[in-house]
Amino acid sequence: MRERKPPFSPDAVCQEFASVARAYRVTDLSGDHYAGAWVVAGFARHRVTYRPSDKSKSVVYREVLPLINAGRVEPPAHPTLRTQLANLERRVSRAGQDSIGAVAGAHDDVSDAVCGALVTAGGGVPGDNWIAYMKAEVLRTGAPLPASATEAERTAAGQRTQCTILTPGGA
Repeated sequence: MRERKPPFSPDAVCQEFASVARAYRVTDLSGDHYAGAWVVAGFARHRVTYRPSDKSKSVVYREVLPLINAGRVEPPAHPTLRTQLANLERRVSRAGQDSIGAVAGAHDDVSDAVCGALVTAGGGVPGDNWIAYMKAEVLRTGAPLPASATEAERTAAGQRTQCTILTPGGA
């Protein structure tokens, strides 16, 4: 994991990072949409293809959490990463749309890059469907199935345990 803090020459950073990528025989990179087409052109000058990600950082942050919780990926133990992850917050717009990003005045460059790499390495949430993912995890881990599970799901899990839904007041 590498990070360059200002002041720096953007072209020199592209050259350095392209050099490191090529040393690992990597010639295609993906990342956020920062600085528009300049980043694409900057890496192209150093024989590396940079493609802006199809996913926003909010989507990446939503997808990385279940991968970490399921143990499919593990973020590196790095102080800057830990700080940036701790400084993330969820915001809801007036239109009801979620966004996840750094609190005002904080940085999230390292957490964006690491979480994007983890989502790519982890293959994303299966089918990008949280309910399907959670059912698959229940089947994989042997956790008790909810009362709403079908008989086929119980058979697949090798369980016939019925969960009781408790309500306030004991009803």
